[in-house]
Amino acid sequence: MKGFGAVAIALNAALAAQAGTLPKATVDRVAAACVLIQAIEGKEGSAGSGFFVGRNEVLTNYHVVKNAAEGGAKVTLVMGTDPRTRKLANADVVAGDETLDLALLRTDQPSANVLRFAAERSLALTQQVWVAGFPFGTKPGLEVTLTAGTISALRHDDATGALRQVQLDAAVNPGNSGGPVVDDKGNVAAVTVATVKPAVGSGMALAIPCGAAEGFLKVARQAKRRTARLQVAGRLPVRNVHIGGGEKAEEIWGTSVSFTLRSVRGTDELPTVTLEVTNRRHEVLARETVEVGTLAPREEKPVTVRLRRVAFDDVAACRIAE
Repeated sequence: MKGFGAVAIALNAALAAQAGTLPKATVDRVAAACVLIQAIEGKEGSAGSGFFVGRNEVLTNYHVVKNAAEGGAKVTLVMGTDPRTRKLANADVVAGDETLDLALLRTDQPSANVLRFAAERSLALTQQVWVAGFPFGTKPGLEVTLTAGTISALRHDDATGALRQVQLDAAVNPGNSGGPVVDDKGNVAAVTVATVKPAVGSGMALAIPCGAAEGFLKVARQAKRRTARLQVAGRLPVRNVHIGGGEKAEEIWGTSVSFTLRSVRGTDELPTVTLEVTNRRHEVLARETVEVGTLAPREEKPVTVRLRRVAFDDVAACRIAE
């Protein structure tokens, strides 16, 4: 009887796919793996979709997080659509390919909802697929949408013969960028990248094929984020506060410098602190002002400064300027 039940479930799932719908279990699994991505700096920002490809790894389009990859903007992930269980998570851009338009993010909030890639050889013309993501971001409400469509073209590279683009007839809107295009098993057939303007073609969207996305991911996972100790010299303009734990870290957008402030007895409001970062020739690479605030007794407060377009190897020293 157990074997009969398994066959019945598989048959029902197959019939659902043929009828143009996905089984609820597949829909739930895909939706749970999708995240809304917000890359914001001040009042400027961009938003798009992404999906978990590892416990703490999210794949998306490079253009969704470009201002974070190149300018150090903050990346926030909105995980889950249920207000009762929804989480906000920070993420870092660890690798990106602007030409391919893919980026890999790492987040401090792991997820068990991970999508797998389909076999590229299984993609075929007229194959039914579903575009998942957050069209228009949060404007219609923070809910994942799955829009049915078909593969209308498979575009190959003339020189290599490799599949370079998947054309879809599904409705794709701003905010869908970076979301998965899944097959009837919930596996990722492609990654949404763009919609074609009506002046060029109606009802067309383009996606990055799963083979190219999987190849990018394999290389991106090998990217190593270097760190090194960094002494922070100088004195703070208040008593009973010590500086410790200086470190520099390599980021895709440049270099971050961090240290810890430790309070012995508590402080009043600290004035702004100005940091000077220099190279080995004692030339000033960057001068940044940091707002510290107050510290309670025995409190430790981390301080991080983002040095955009400053190479990791160039940073040799950091001091608090008077």
